[in-house]
Amino acid sequence: MTQKLITQLTKAYEEQLIIYQAMQEIVLQQVTLCTEADFSNEENCNNLNILLSKRQNQMQQIEESQQKANVIKEALKQEVGLQDITGEPHSKQGSLPETEQLQKVIKDLTIRLSDIAVLDTKGQHALQDKLGPIKGELKKIQQGKQGQKAYLPTINQAEGFFFDKK
Repeated sequence: MTQKLITQLTKAYEEQLIIYQAMQEIVLQQVTLCTEADFSNEENCNNLNILLSKRQNQMQQIEESQQKANVIKEALKQEVGLQDITGEPHSKQGSLPETEQLQKVIKDLTIRLSDIAVLDTKGQHALQDKLGPIKGELKKIQQGKQGQKAYLPTINQAEGFFFDKK
């Protein structure tokens, strides 16, 4: 039973690895867009929104997959009698060949996640660099509108009141 659970957990993590690979490709496209695109152009903003939507879908798939993996993990913890399963070999499961494959997949997942994190940070910095000038332009426009309001105030007609001086 333990071997079967380890194999199921390995397959669940392999499915996650495929999803993370697809996410890494999306993040790479996002970084490329953020470094090369001019976001004053609406088409580039739409492309960014499409990539962010795809990434959100990937995150939802990962969350669903992680829930399945957690169910298997809980069953395996109860089977083996451990508090937590970290992918490190333990006395009961260390001798099983399935454990080596599980460790390899967990290591691949860890590497993939760190690669995505690095790319994501790079993309965020590139996006902030691109949005900085646009924010400055928006601020100038807002200040211009405030200046116009000072010379052309809007008249708010309040409801009339009658004061009786008796």
